[in-house]
Amino acid sequence: MPRPFMIGQIDPGKGFVHVLDDTTLDVLLGTLDTVKDFVEYLSRKQRLITAGKLGYATSEEDLLAYYLRQFGSDGWRAFARPKGANVICIDEGLWLGYQRHPQRLARLQADKMSYLWDGLIERFNKHILNDTQYETTAPGVAQSEPFVRFLAREHRTRRRLLTNAFVELYERLGTQSWKVRIIEPSSPRDPYYLFLAMRHPYGVSSQDYRQARRHCLEEYP
Repeated sequence: MPRPFMIGQIDPGKGFVHVLDDTTLDVLLGTLDTVKDFVEYLSRKQRLITAGKLGYATSEEDLLAYYLRQFGSDGWRAFARPKGANVICIDEGLWLGYQRHPQRLARLQADKMSYLWDGLIERFNKHILNDTQYETTAPGVAQSEPFVRFLAREHRTRRRLLTNAFVELYERLGTQSWKVRIIEPSSPRDPYYLFLAMRHPYGVSSQDYRQARRHCLEEYP
């Protein structure tokens, strides 16, 4: 039997309420494992329900599977209604089938590279907490936290794009001393990124090497 779940706007004065059990929460956080992806799902689900467009869903997992298989006009996953339907009705078993779907398995394989971005965030966190940062202009957790949050705002697909772009840059360095690449925004609110790959010349100290990298980034037009 499907597990019942309740969701909705119980008190309009206190906003929307999402009620999740332990199993469902693990599924959501394991699948939508960036802040952007998780919040976007909750926001779009809220709009679906408050608009009266959800007929029923047998479980949160099946609702999630439906969302992950659809795309909206803005390129994001979406709760797209079937042609001619006024509401969405989701039966049991959709999540189970989606887990084995070739499209999902291919996406998981492609996303593996993106977790290098997650590792970069953890590395920054480690040095911030241990006060072992180099050349920082904002020492301390409170001052450095916004920079980590800036990296963490990227959703999973864009993390994959950014990581692949840097790896490709590094692989194309060849015999050059250094090489840069600019990543333009994928959407209007996305930032620009400037990636730099630079060889560590023989006989140059680590401190001088770090200063040279910083100088190149600051002076790049």
